[in-house]
Order: sequence, then structure tokens, then C-alpha cells
Amino acid sequence: MWCRYEVEWTPSLKKGDELDIEVRWDLDNSVGDARDFYSTTVDVPTKALSMEVRLPPDLAADWILKLTYEYFTATEPVEEELERPGNATTLTWRIGKPRLGHRYVIRWGRD
Repeated sequence: MWCRYEVEWTPSLKKGDELDIEVRWDLDNSVGDARDFYSTTVDVPTKALSMEVRLPPDLAADWILKLTYEYFTATEPVEEELERPGNATTLTWRIGKPRLGHRYVIRWGRD
């Protein structure tokens, strides 16, 4: 199941303005087959992209995988970075000058 959020705001931002958007929802994996990930695609020129996922302590991540795809429907990443913070409840990825059309994905899990 895919959830897509489209955010519109007025008035338009001026050069140098910033906008923080927060989306919150409760996670449920009662069936046990969900894959933990968060992703976004850069559709407009963007100076910087910051992605942050906060997890409750009982779902803390042992590993974080940061994936970059060349376009939205690509199946193989062009870049990947694995981190092993151990017991992380805040997962953060800051991307300076994200590339237009690229999809950025954070995956996490427990060993």
C-alpha cells in the first residue's frame, strides 16, 4: 500500500524562505510482512532535503540503509549507504543539493 501526500500552501515562498512539513501516522504491522521505509522524490529544484524518522524505543533500528534512485520507478539504486547506529530512535538524512527527479529512500530494521 502506497500513501502519497501532496502538500500545497499559499502564498508562494520567496527566495530564501523555508517550509517545514511534518507528517505523522501510527505504524501497524500486525500481519508481520511490512517493510520499514520512508521515501521522497525531488520534483522541483531544491536547495537541501532533510528526512527524519522518529521511532518509539521498542521499534529502535539497529541499521539504516540510505538509497538514492535515479528516477521514481527505478528498481536499482545508484547510491547506497549503510549505517549501524544500534538502537536508534531518530533516523536522519540531510542531502545538500538533491538531484532533480531522484528518489531518496531510508530503510531501517533490527538485526
